[in-house]
Amino acid sequence: MALLGYGESNNIKWQCGGSLISENFVLTAAHCIFSKYGNVSQIKLGIHQITLVTSFVQTFGVKKTHLHPKYSPLQNYHDIALIELDRPANIHTGVKPACLYTVKHLPSNSFIGTGWGAIELYGNIHDVLQKVNLSYVEHDACAEYYKLQNRLPNGLIEDWQMCADGGGARADTCQGDSGGPLQFHRVGDENNLHTIVGITSFGIKCAIVPAVYTRVSYYVPWIESIVWPN
Repeated sequence: MALLGYGESNNIKWQCGGSLISENFVLTAAHCIFSKYGNVSQIKLGIHQITLVTSFVQTFGVKKTHLHPKYSPLQNYHDIALIELDRPANIHTGVKPACLYTVKHLPSNSFIGTGWGAIELYGNIHDVLQKVNLSYVEHDACAEYYKLQNRLPNGLIEDWQMCADGGGARADTCQGDSGGPLQFHRVGDENNLHTIVGITSFGIKCAIVPAVYTRVSYYVPWIESIVWPN
C-alpha cells in the first residue's frame, strides 16, 4: 500500500492511496494526481501509521505521472493513473508489489479495501492504515444509485467500473481512501501477494450507497504498455 502526499516537502498533506505494482510504479486513481495543495509530490511505501516513522518506510519523489488518455476531470470515467517513482523501490517482506487481476469475471464476491481514509462520512483522514471487508454489488443494482449523476453522462459502465459495499454491514471505503486497492488474497500463495481487482474511485455517501471502483482488468493493456513495455 502506498501513501500519496501533496505540496511542499516541509508541509506535506496526505490525501490518497495507491498500490505498488512494480519496483518503479504505483497504481492509483487519476483524480489522485491533483489536489488543492498541488500535484502529488511524495510517495511513502511500507508505512502503517502516518505519524510513526520506522526503518521499513521508504520515501520517494515523483519522476512522472501517467494519466489514462481518456480521463477527464469533468467525469468519473477512466479514473486510473500510474505514478513513476524517482528511483526503484527496495522490495522486501514489508514492501511487495501487488498483482493485477486480468479478466472481467471476478474470482469471488468478497474483497478487501484498504486506506487511511475517514471512518465516517465527512470525517478526517485516519492516522493508522485501515482495512474493510467488502462485497461485490451487482452492476444493475449499483447503477440505479448513480443514474442521475452529472459526472456520469452514460451511467456506470460495467466494463470500466464495479461496485462494492459492506454486504449488510455498515462498512465502506470513504474520503481519503481514493486510489487505494480493492483486492483479494490468493489462497495458498507462498509469496503472500494480493491481487487488485479495483481502484477506489468515488461514491455518494460512505456506508450508505455502494462505492464505485475502477475495474482494473479493462486497463491491463494500458498499464502494461507503460510499466512493462517490452
